[in-house]
Amino acid sequence: MKRRTRNPVMVIVCLVLFGLVAYFSYTILIPNTAKEEQLEGFQKKRLC
Repeated sequence: MKRRTRNPVMVIVCLVLFGLVAYFSYTILIPNTAKEEQLEGFQKKRLC
């Protein structure tokens, strides 16, 4: 039996899964308080 070490489909699937995990972990690691502070800062800038 020959094993395909580099299967294009598996490589693409792995890259997509890695991207999704990185994206979700990045969004989850950002605290909600920081987002609220940023929104308040933008609102203040708009008012000023």
